Amino acid sequence: MPTNRPFLGAPVAIAGTVEAEQFDMGGPGIGYYTNVGNGVSNAYRPTGMIITTCDDLGGGYCLDQTHAGDWTEYTVNVLVPQTYMVEVRAEAIGTNVGGVFDCEFSTSGVFYTNTGPLVIPTNIWTNVSAVVYLTNGINITAIPQKIEKSVGLTI
Repeated sequence: MPTNRPFLGAPVAIAGTVEAEQFDMGGPGIGYYTNVGNGVSNAYRPTGMIITTCDDLGGGYCLDQTHAGDWTEYTVNVLVPQTYMVEVRAEAIGTNVGGVFDCEFSTSGVFYTNTGPLVIPTNIWTNVSAVVYLTNGINITAIPQKIEKSVGLTI
């Protein structure tokens, strides 16, 4: 039976950067879930999530066309218990997208939901952020997509 394991082989150290396309291994329902993606021919890694080259600053890759109900998980190691700024870069595809940004940390007992409406401009990369207190240790971090419109996000 497949299990959740870090994409790079070890948990990402926090404070640090977690790349969206480097979600955990294990396959659908374990490291990620997508309602509509069929990204098996992705150049970066073969998964059901759609991964494309990124046109944001710094380039690299990004998750493309995510939709409500999609989620990705990341195994991280929080080195110092303290307050952190969690920041996600996103852009809407097609028209402005409204929704809710969630970030869940398993062992820290932290669940964050933004308190105001989230509107992300079309084709303009935007920061979505939250301040959270994290305890030290290994966490499974989930980023579920709760989007109100049917068009997708790129993160």
